[in-house]
Amino acid sequence: MYKVKLQPHESPANHSMSAKEVVALSIQEVVAPADWQVVRKSLRGLWVNDPKINVHALIGYLEINDWNPLSCRQVKNILTGSVFRTHKVTKDDGMCNELRGAVRRAWHEHLNEKYDPFDPRFSEGVL
Repeated sequence: MYKVKLQPHESPANHSMSAKEVVALSIQEVVAPADWQVVRKSLRGLWVNDPKINVHALIGYLEINDWNPLSCRQVKNILTGSVFRTHKVTKDDGMCNELRGAVRRAWHEHLNEKYDPFDPRFSEGVL
């Protein structure tokens, strides 16, 4: 299984930001950390043919960063991006959906926002 080679100590200090601080960031600031850039670059070209590799890389990134608000926001941005909205990813869509739902739930929990657990966006991870 492919994993992005990062160690917990490589995460920048801004990974300790609160969810409210992350919300205030521009998208450029959200995607700027060097460790996230390594992950983003590793995802290119794999979504269409083998999205499982990317899902495992994203899970690894979330785990290294303890599913903190910034990492959740970064992964949420990828999983709701144009590659999914244009339906270019069709293989193993279940894994992508499952992770998308988990990230959405975690993001709302970080923000202390209520969500409907039966809403398909949260329960099934649909767009």
